[in-house]
Amino acid sequence: MSADSAGASASWTGSAAMTEPTPDPRPEPRWGQYSDAPPVVAAPETLPPPTVAAQRPPAPTSDVVLTVLLLGIGLVDVIRQFSSFANFASVMRESYIQLGYGEFTSDALANSMGVAQNVVRVLLILIAIVWSARRIRQHQRAFWVPLAAGGAAALVLLVGILALMLIDPALATYLNTLTG
Repeated sequence: MSADSAGASASWTGSAAMTEPTPDPRPEPRWGQYSDAPPVVAAPETLPPPTVAAQRPPAPTSDVVLTVLLLGIGLVDVIRQFSSFANFASVMRESYIQLGYGEFTSDALANSMGVAQNVVRVLLILIAIVWSARRIRQHQRAFWVPLAAGGAAALVLLVGILALMLIDPALATYLNTLTG
């Protein structure tokens, strides 16, 4: 080994010794005191593993089954009752005869209300299907969505039938005969 290589080896070991941190001669700060020196942060040797976003656990299987079952019942009901609402005047006439109210006379209004009922019910079931699917995909409970859609459809139907009955003169005549 030559003298040059020995000197290079000595200078390399000397530079490694210089990179070691020197201890801070100042006393450690006590509790409640601020340190005037910035903290020494060691550079990471490797990148930290990527953080995985916290995922929600999947919705229980019973919720998915119940949601699909309720959506199926709602869809079957909308399909089955579609023709009844399309000819709602005849349904109201039959109901008036069975209840003894007299003859239902607001046919045009009843058929218009039946078409509106069909539109509302179809829109509600479509909204319930899409919203339930989205909630299931997001791992959220969804069984209440078809229940809420069914409740809204029932409320719209109840208000519609009540409006039809209050507008029709046969019911007013029937109530007048009861009161004398």
